[in-house]
Amino acid sequence: MAAITERPLVAFGREVCGDLLAGLRREWLVTNGLGGYASGTLAGPNTRRYHGLLVAALEPPVARTV
Repeated sequence: MAAITERPLVAFGREVCGDLLAGLRREWLVTNGLGGYASGTLAGPNTRRYHGLLVAALEPPVARTV
């Protein structure tokens, strides 16, 4: 059995990555459990008000800063 680091957990092919509308419909979110997070779309553009490559909670769980 392959280790989890040897292959991606989620993979998208050309049919999604080569289609702007399909890429905009797929979003990702990573949280740190302290109020901070990172999020975006597969295509790259921010489509929501609170998208950010890194949003840190300076005074957890509030006072978020992009």
